[in-house]
Amino acid sequence: MLIAESASPMRAARQLDAPAPVLTAPMQRLQGLSSCSGSGGSCLPQLMPAHAFSTTGALFRFRRPAEAITRPQEAEVDVPKPDLVQQFLSADLMSRAELNKLHLRRVMEDIQRFEGDTGSSEVQVARLTEKIKLMAQHMAVHRKDYHSRRGLEAMLHQRRKLLQYLRRTDFDTYSMLLARLGLKDNYGVQNRLMRSKVGSSSGASKKSK
Repeated sequence: MLIAESASPMRAARQLDAPAPVLTAPMQRLQGLSSCSGSGGSCLPQLMPAHAFSTTGALFRFRRPAEAITRPQEAEVDVPKPDLVQQFLSADLMSRAELNKLHLRRVMEDIQRFEGDTGSSEVQVARLTEKIKLMAQHMAVHRKDYHSRRGLEAMLHQRRKLLQYLRRTDFDTYSMLLARLGLKDNYGVQNRLMRSKVGSSSGASKKSK
């Protein structure tokens, strides 16, 4: 008993000499809740912010970020910009392949008999002529591209057959097509005798020189 009585004054002295605890924000909230526990939660609105219990505050907390409430003066006004569409579809932003397709389409539209004509002989000749020009430009840079060279020879042979057919069936269209495409009239049918004569005459002229 004497030991317990002597210890109690010492404990009281230590409690008096101890520094006061530092109250942080969470501790203050806990003390407020403990003091209001007997009042039936009447001090809960004092601890929580005022906008937490409003309808706007609740909608703002549970709304998706994409649907966040914005002020009318801060919201961007969607103004139609047709110039941007024309800029995106202009020829300046096209690739080389797209430019070639566009050029072929324009050439076919200039030669076609009616709208949507893609199979007539003159349209095929015009299309092959433009493709031959593009392939010739490619072969001027890549001389050892033998696969493209075989394709170029096939297109030349196909164009010759179409021009010979046009010359035989519709000479007026044939003449108009040569004038518009800048081709020469050397697509007439030649027999073997004429070819041999031409070859022999050219060879004789070379020997005479």
